[in-house]
Amino acid sequence: MSQRSVLTGRSQEPRQRFAEELRRLRAASGMSLRALGERLGWDYSLFGKMEKGETIGSP
Repeated sequence: MSQRSVLTGRSQEPRQRFAEELRRLRAASGMSLRALGERLGWDYSLFGKMEKGETIGSP
């Protein structure tokens, strides 16, 4: 199987890509980690870990 071409500067590794997209979307909405946590009812530190690629959370 051939390698996929990289079309963007974004990571091709799924966990890192998730972290990048989460950070990008949160920043685009203008929300802080605390505000996002409050809005969704989750601890804001979990989102910080997700954005660093340390965890992907749970369903």
